[in-house]
Parts: sequence; C-alpha cells; structure tokens
Amino acid sequence: MRACGGGPDLYFQWEAASGGQALLGTETLAIRLFNAGYGLKKAVLEIDGLDASGREIFSIRQTAEELPRGREHRMEVPSYEVPSDPADLAVTLLSADLGEDA
Repeated sequence: MRACGGGPDLYFQWEAASGGQALLGTETLAIRLFNAGYGLKKAVLEIDGLDASGREIFSIRQTAEELPRGREHRMEVPSYEVPSDPADLAVTLLSADLGEDA
C-alpha cells in the first residue's frame, strides 16, 4: 500500500474491480483505503489518474462516509469516468471530520 497525500496514516492500493491488473483499460477501478490513524468521517478524497509520464489524465472527487481506525474501505471509480487506462493513481485526502474512535 502507498501513502495518501494530505492524510498521515491513510494508505491506498488500486486494481481493476474484478481483481488484479486491468486487461482492456476499460474496467472499473477499485481503490482500497486503509486507515492506520484516527477514525475519519465524511472524508473527501481526490483521485488522480496519471499516464506513464506522470501527467494527469483524470481527476475525480469521492466521499467516504466513514474510515474507521484499523479498517479497510473500498471505493470504485466507474469506467465511464476513466477516459484512458491510467499507469498510476494518486489519492489525496482533501478534508475530513474526526470519527468516534478519534
């Protein structure tokens, strides 16, 4: 897992929603978040798809209603929001409220 920008102790991993690598470049993307820090609520995340040279090819925002401490949360980016197959993703926490286990 890799660290999310803007969120200490928040990590992500991505793959095709069917599991593993995307085969056609048109699959829905699955993002697994792991929160190793304080519990968060209403976490607004920016997901940037990058091409092989590191240039942004798409940027979307999604909200995770709850990111409890020590748990994983799965999000999906629908294929219709992905104009081309990304070589990499960057996930940044833009804002969040502290959760009950903070």
